[in-house]
Amino acid sequence: KATKAYMSQEYGDKDVTLVNDNTKRVTRKVIATNARGAHTRRRRDPSTADFAEAIIDWHLMGESDLIVGTKGFSFQTSAAVRTATSYYEDDTCEEVPLIYERGEISDGSTQGDGTSSNEQPQALPVESKYAGTDRFPEPLTHEFAQQCSWTESSENIDPQCTILVRPTSIEHEGLGMWVSAVSAGYILAKQKGCRFKLSYGDIELKNIVRPNPFINSEHADQWRIPPDYQCKVEDKCYEIKSSAGPEIRKIVSVPEEDFPFAEVPVYRHAFTSSSGRIYREHFKPLRDAMPGLNLETAFACSMSKLFYLSPHILNFEKKLQSEIFPALRDKNNLVVTVYYRTGHADASSGEESTAKDLNGKEADMEKSINCAKTVEKNFIEGSFELDRRFTGIVWNVISDSPFVRKEIESKYGGEAVSSSKGQTFTRRVISTSSRGAHTKTQANPSVQDFGEGFLDWYLIGESDAVVSHMGWSYGMTGALRTARPVFRPYLGCHKPGILVYEGGGKDEQQAMVGAQVNLKGLRKNEVVIKGH
Repeated sequence: KATKAYMSQEYGDKDVTLVNDNTKRVTRKVIATNARGAHTRRRRDPSTADFAEAIIDWHLMGESDLIVGTKGFSFQTSAAVRTATSYYEDDTCEEVPLIYERGEISDGSTQGDGTSSNEQPQALPVESKYAGTDRFPEPLTHEFAQQCSWTESSENIDPQCTILVRPTSIEHEGLGMWVSAVSAGYILAKQKGCRFKLSYGDIELKNIVRPNPFINSEHADQWRIPPDYQCKVEDKCYEIKSSAGPEIRKIVSVPEEDFPFAEVPVYRHAFTSSSGRIYREHFKPLRDAMPGLNLETAFACSMSKLFYLSPHILNFEKKLQSEIFPALRDKNNLVVTVYYRTGHADASSGEESTAKDLNGKEADMEKSINCAKTVEKNFIEGSFELDRRFTGIVWNVISDSPFVRKEIESKYGGEAVSSSKGQTFTRRVISTSSRGAHTKTQANPSVQDFGEGFLDWYLIGESDAVVSHMGWSYGMTGALRTARPVFRPYLGCHKPGILVYEGGGKDEQQAMVGAQVNLKGLRKNEVVIKGH
């Protein structure tokens, strides 16, 4: 209190001359709350008033254009991060960077989660200088706050309700279905301010992704669901069962009259199935309930807000920080992801595809290669535009087959690509060391299976455009993670697929009724026949 009184007396209501215009003067005001300044450490058993005053002070620090703080205290540094506000230390009066150029620590110091710096890097470059200017905005930036404003806390807080996402037991379904359900569940939770819980069976998600970039490993399992947890509608718990259709009522087993949310889109089949199409007017109640939500980017906002790569992700790919991220995030590179799936790993989870050839799929893969070349050419010639210039071309190859990745790299890596304007580029092909194991939950994938599969899926979105083989939701949702344009080899590659259709889609949906009735006999226990 004495400090606040002194600051107000000495520096409040003072005229200040502007440095860039000494003819103008402004008056400085000094304001402060009436907080007593009590510490909130738990061992001192703080009162509700202690905590309330402190959280208000902490919150108000972020309501500013810059923060000057005493070195080393996380109370003000975390307040700066809350609103991505510039932070200056009072001893140097220099702005402190949030993300450093290099993630390694060389002094052997102990990190926030209690591990030695020799075990893992301090910070994985998830937010990076390499990100292209027209990529989807990174979390903790002003651009992200504008694009994804709806991800902030809901005004309709109902802490008693819970949205729960657990993996489905459908045999051939893995990451593509799960992330679709996660996105839908997150949007539901944000409507009412519900708690949001998710799991992927017995997989320790904290070793792969975390819900917050600054959380340490001790608290990184806040998503964990107790094994005996019972999710009951009467307790306002809504569990997402499956993500087969375009509407949330098809994935939550709740009677319509008991469903207190506006329907949300399920993006899994948005590009590939007429029954999975997303129509703008159909989701008008959702957009009315959640101002600022954009159907084209809602999936990307959800994934960006939820999933930050754990530093332990380097255990699944040693080249990630040294080679892969620098290539994919170099703003001078045009990056095209080529996702090709052989299906060799579908039979058994955990089994690596050991095939030494394409087993008759040569023509099929050639379509994906030609599509990638078409997309590449259209960017080079200016038919597709980036709001930045590029001097290099990178193909990011994602596949369930190590043979396919090596084959594409050996045949097309290092190839010269020329434009009609006389420009010449040398194409670089990169890929991970993933074994390509399937993550389907029925076969109990290992942490290694899931970690490699999740990282490959994540990297699909680290590009300017995605060529996605067939209609596999793994590739489609990987592109949607960062709202990338999707090109499908069998549909022509001169323009990207449509994600959101105008209108309400009633005519198209009515035309599907007969076909859906005929399929009812093929459905059992909410399992949708593969391929529908």
